[in-house]
Amino acid sequence: MRDCLFLGVVTDEDGNGVEGAQVVVVGIEHNVTTTSRGEYWRLLLPGNYNLVVTAWGYEPIAPVPITVFEGNTTIMNFSLRSTHPGTYHSTKTDFHSPY
Repeated sequence: MRDCLFLGVVTDEDGNGVEGAQVVVVGIEHNVTTTSRGEYWRLLLPGNYNLVVTAWGYEPIAPVPITVFEGNTTIMNFSLRSTHPGTYHSTKTDFHSPY
């Protein structure tokens, strides 16, 4: 059996790459970290696997089953949802002390 290429992109809800996301193949101790554009890749032997994707500030993706076939490149993209939806704005107000 030969290793097969497994790759994809991890993005946020707006389609931007998520840097530093962890793509975990359950049962294999070597996690893969995404690039600044959210890209990841790794070699896997043909077979069935479960994937988990996590990133700080985002909801994790629960185990997703995949099958890697010999001689094929397997592409799996993920979109993560922020744990802090919306934008937070601070406003400056003037404060006048009575003292």
